[in-house]
Amino acid sequence: MTPHTPKPPTAVAPFKRLVAQLVCVAGLAALGLQPAQAVLLQSASASVGSSAGATLSGQQLALDLQLAEGGRAHYSFELEAADVGQWLRLDAVIGLVPGTALSQLRVLLGQAEFALVGSVTPAFGQLDTLDGDATQQSIRLSLPETLGLDLGAPFAQAGTSAWLLAPAGAAAGERFSLEIQAVPEPGALLLCLASLAGAAAATGRRRTVSRVV
Repeated sequence: MTPHTPKPPTAVAPFKRLVAQLVCVAGLAALGLQPAQAVLLQSASASVGSSAGATLSGQQLALDLQLAEGGRAHYSFELEAADVGQWLRLDAVIGLVPGTALSQLRVLLGQAEFALVGSVTPAFGQLDTLDGDATQQSIRLSLPETLGLDLGAPFAQAGTSAWLLAPAGAAAGERFSLEIQAVPEPGALLLCLASLAGAAAATGRRRTVSRVV
């Protein structure tokens, strides 16, 4: 008699949890109800020339930011009891400062992981690759974007899906962070370094002239 070999476990359970959560959210929306306020925004900051905004609704994070060339936006969140062990939905509308041409974007997490990497929708550019690991994702565009792009489904566009985050915190009060970075092109970086070098040289010449006088 041939012994029975048990089948290895599959990833059905996480998928079922995702389906259950999406059905729950859809059911609440159909009834006109909203989940109780949960995750808290502790801080939102941005580099010079960029801006960072956020709207929280229950376990949903809706980010609204604008990035300059090489800019970044950093967010810090605090868990409440209702968040522990739950996935959080992430949608983001990312605008670009006029004159910015975006070819690469990074999304970084601290004390959290990506449970699901959702859609990336450029306004005019074209998505090339989306890859990374549990804590960072790199978005590359084959055609540079000059207006902006969406992460997830901030406007519930057909064919788009939200990103889901899994905070590592095991208790209320623990924090996690999220950062979105516009990666500067090598040419733009060299131009910036050349400008800084020129400014430093000009400052040095002014100091030399003032000493002579």
